[in-house]
This record gives sequence, C-alpha cells and structure tokens, in this order.
Amino acid sequence: MNATRRFAAWCAQRNLDELSGVQPFHVAAFIKDLQAEVSPPTVKQHLAALRMLLDWLVTGHVIDVNPAHAVRGPKYVVKKGKTPVLAADEARTLLDSIPIVKAAAEADRPDLVGLRDRALIGLMA
Repeated sequence: MNATRRFAAWCAQRNLDELSGVQPFHVAAFIKDLQAEVSPPTVKQHLAALRMLLDWLVTGHVIDVNPAHAVRGPKYVVKKGKTPVLAADEARTLLDSIPIVKAAAEADRPDLVGLRDRALIGLMA
C-alpha cells in the first residue's frame, strides 16, 4: 500500500493523472528517484508491489500492458548473513532447558517431544 501510494504521489507531481498514460519510462524514473531516498531492498520491494498491482489491473482489463514488467530493480546481494550464532554455552543452556522426561506422575517415561526437539536443535547447533 505504501509503495502504491508513493508511486501515485510521484505520478501526480508529474501530471500523470491516468494509469493508461504510465509507460515503462515513468516507472524506471520513479525507481531511480526512489533509489536516492531508500535502501536497495526497499526499492526492490516497491517495484515488486507495483508489478503486482499493475498485473492485477492488466488481468482486470483496466490497462492493456504492465509498464513495470520490463523495469529492472537495483542489484542487491547479501554476502554475509545477519543471523546470530549461539555460543557453545548458550547452546548448552538452551538444550538443558528442554525436558526429556515426563512430569512427576509419569517420571519413568521419556518425553518424546522433548527428545525430538533436543535432537533437532543439537544437530543445528
């Protein structure tokens, strides 16, 4: 919704009052202007939202072609993930917090869900 509102405001500033008047050039210019304001992932998200909206309008026979279809977004490659890695002592604390036996009433029976969870988390850690 924010992407389409931003694009509509951009079009209004340039006197593009009808969707049928929007050309790939206009979408590309909008994307170029947007790159000066926000990060590349946000630009890609806005372009994807515009493509989806315009595809929907093409499907509903509101416009003939999708002007955003041929527009390319900025290249953005993530080389290093942001997912934190657990230290050995943190992993041990997490594993120890998962119960492996049932409550006091059934103390002699193993907790299969706990054992499964421990095995999976231990494997991932």
